[in-house]
Amino acid sequence: MIYSHAIAAMIALVMGFTGAWKVQSWRFAATEAVRLENEAEVRRLQARQADTAATGYEADRVQIKTEIQTILQEVERVVEKPIYRDICIDAAGLRLLESATRGGAATGQPAPTVP
Repeated sequence: MIYSHAIAAMIALVMGFTGAWKVQSWRFAATEAVRLENEAEVRRLQARQADTAATGYEADRVQIKTEIQTILQEVERVVEKPIYRDICIDAAGLRLLESATRGGAATGQPAPTVP
């Protein structure tokens, strides 16, 4: 008789352990599914941010390319002036630079000669 009670207790223990194992497995599977879903959502958000950044980059790149072309065209126009072929800065420009280094106002006239 005692053996039948021991066997029934062992069967109940094994069934309880198996049931608890199944429930824990279900909980883990549910938690893992939520984690995977959140991870997929994060990947989708990162992809959207990358798309937005790429769109902004392309717009900036077009604007920068246009500005560079404009500057290069302007430089070519200025350099082709005959005054800039031999000297870089004309007399008025030199006076402005000199007065800027001295801190004085530009007079627009050359300085008088030293006696």
